[in-house]
Amino acid sequence: MAVQMYLIHPKNNCDDKGREDIADFIAVRRGFILMATSHGSIIAAFDEQYLASVQAHASVAFAGGVTLNPNAPGATALRQLFAQNVALQLASRNGGVPATGDSAQAEEGRFPPGYRPLRWSVSDEGGNG
Repeated sequence: MAVQMYLIHPKNNCDDKGREDIADFIAVRRGFILMATSHGSIIAAFDEQYLASVQAHASVAFAGGVTLNPNAPGATALRQLFAQNVALQLASRNGGVPATGDSAQAEEGRFPPGYRPLRWSVSDEGGNG
């Protein structure tokens, strides 16, 4: 099957634990959280074979396909954010440390008040953290 992009809205958009549970559920199925919005929704990418199980998750109110118009205003910034979030998740899964810098910190200032991003811990086996 194919990896697709989905909009997932939790039953309780103020429940950060519920969003974390959904994110973990998707990660176990080798999917990625592309973005978490300030209104509690998640944009994720995962194999379409798992859509029914995500829709049936106890914390999910809605899950359906979403398409990004590559020519829309802000599409480039969203793709960069998606790529950064996937890179962080890959590094976390593989025990590596992604490259960081001033650009990552500057990116966070672009989001609306109340934005609650999901964070992925990255192990630093060298003890440089």
